Amino acid sequence: MGCQQRIAVKSISALQEMIRQKGELIFCSSKTSTVFPFEQLDDQYPELATTSLVELSTIPSKMKILADNQVQVQGGVVWEELDQFVQAHGLELLSYPTERLATVLAGVATSATGERSFAFGPLRQQIISLVYLDHRGEKRSLRADRLLVDHPLFKESRQASDLLQKYQQLGNNYQTFKNGPTPRLEQESDLMVGFEGQLGPVVELTLQCRQKSDSIYLYIATSRWEEMVDSHLDLVRTIHPLRGQIISCELLDSNSCKLLPADQRLAKNSDLIFLELDANGWEEVIEHILYCCPWIVEQQVFEISRQQFFSYRAQIPQLVNERNQRLGMIKKGTDVQVRLEQLGSLLDLYRQGSKLNIPYLLFGHLGDCHLHFNLLTTADQVEHANNYLRTFYSQVGQINGAPFAEHGVGMIKQQFLKSFLTKEHRDLFNYLKQQMDPDNRFFPQGFMQLGKEQTVV
Repeated sequence: MGCQQRIAVKSISALQEMIRQKGELIFCSSKTSTVFPFEQLDDQYPELATTSLVELSTIPSKMKILADNQVQVQGGVVWEELDQFVQAHGLELLSYPTERLATVLAGVATSATGERSFAFGPLRQQIISLVYLDHRGEKRSLRADRLLVDHPLFKESRQASDLLQKYQQLGNNYQTFKNGPTPRLEQESDLMVGFEGQLGPVVELTLQCRQKSDSIYLYIATSRWEEMVDSHLDLVRTIHPLRGQIISCELLDSNSCKLLPADQRLAKNSDLIFLELDANGWEEVIEHILYCCPWIVEQQVFEISRQQFFSYRAQIPQLVNERNQRLGMIKKGTDVQVRLEQLGSLLDLYRQGSKLNIPYLLFGHLGDCHLHFNLLTTADQVEHANNYLRTFYSQVGQINGAPFAEHGVGMIKQQFLKSFLTKEHRDLFNYLKQQMDPDNRFFPQGFMQLGKEQTVV
């Protein structure tokens, strides 16, 4: 059993017509998601047997530069394509995910973040406005400069307004995070951010860019995190006050580097920390880092090109996904962000995972204290890995970490989200579903329906 049918729509009008018909729908595009195993849906998720997968990347791509350094996107535009487009017009994107072949509109649904979040915040903070299709297939506009409490969903109902206020209070502990355990609901456009299409598909997006500027890309070879984390922690503490001058800070551990072809490995038995810096005054920034982190010597600092920066960073998750698909394995990886003062605790939790006798690697957004730990399991190691992850997510909750900081929940991670949800979360989810998807047709198996039991895989 599996998805009833997989349908590629060729236009927004065709998508509108499909929504007006009956049937359950899951909206997808580039199929780069790490939380929705497209290749294994038939075997792993029989509950999707009556649900149609609707492919949105086949909607024609449209990009348009607007006033005030803004860009408008429709259709199946991917991040690499959008980056090249705005660069050609003298602009640059303020955020993009590591997977640059993912579609831009899907990034809204999953609340994408990526490398440049260190300086500019996640995609959510660059949204100016968006257009989505409601449960009748009608276009609806949402803006980021309007508060959600003033939207008719909440302004016309005191009970709903109270629900929203309680929900927002629960998110206060995660204000400095890219994403909390559940989507933020503060501004009007948040109704589409991180909800994975459960309230409707986004068909148009307007993003804030900025004037193009020059960057310098470097990497630093350092100790392996399993052996000593002090160097990693020192560097992150040093660069945190330099956000803006330092645009991103990324980690590839020694095991990640070993996945690369031999002729592309930059170091042996070392972790690599990659930095993107504003070219204006970057020498002074590096001098400051060297002064504050005396364990770094100039011979450990190397300059690379922009293309090399993207290539090295993007290859690792791609190689992990290719490996898992080849072996028929569902990914066993984390997407956790913590506060700076808890970064050492997070690395301690990952160190426990390094002792499972399962191959592993660690990479991600070190500057944001947001790291992906991947267990490269075989079939006979799956339950062992699941046991570790259950304990791990419980411990993440104890240190007030965010369990899913950028890749969403999908199907795979629902089992780990349950313990982070309260009655207030569920009540608001139910209200939004009743109002925006009254027939529960948009991804009805998604995290908004977590009252139902989810199969552990």
